[in-house]
Amino acid sequence: MKTELSIQEFLSAYTLHDSNILSTEITWDGSVLLEIQFDEVWNAKNLEPIDRVRFNDVYGIVEFKIDRVNIVGTVTSALIENYDRDFVAHTRMDGLVYVIDFEFIAGGRLTIICEDSIKLLLRGHL
Repeated sequence: MKTELSIQEFLSAYTLHDSNILSTEITWDGSVLLEIQFDEVWNAKNLEPIDRVRFNDVYGIVEFKIDRVNIVGTVTSALIENYDRDFVAHTRMDGLVYVIDFEFIAGGRLTIICEDSIKLLLRGHL
């Protein structure tokens, strides 16, 4: 199983509609870990033992407004051209930068700006 993915590879392989974000962790190295309970109907053939999804090199959490963390809409992503990363000391500075938007129930939202790099952390292989 491939565990290093681009944003587009991840969003193409997994449907996050009706999934739940069980926890969010911001780590010391600038990454964000999401523990996602994937919806079994939308992801019937992609149910690998994924423990968490790591968004590497997160540059900003633009919005985080929650009531409940059930993802009701699609998760969208958009490429950001010429994103200014001068304030970041730990990045490669050559990767693509995306804004990713998670739409939750009751008007909630999580919007992050990050490098085009996701790692799937598998249970028992952390």
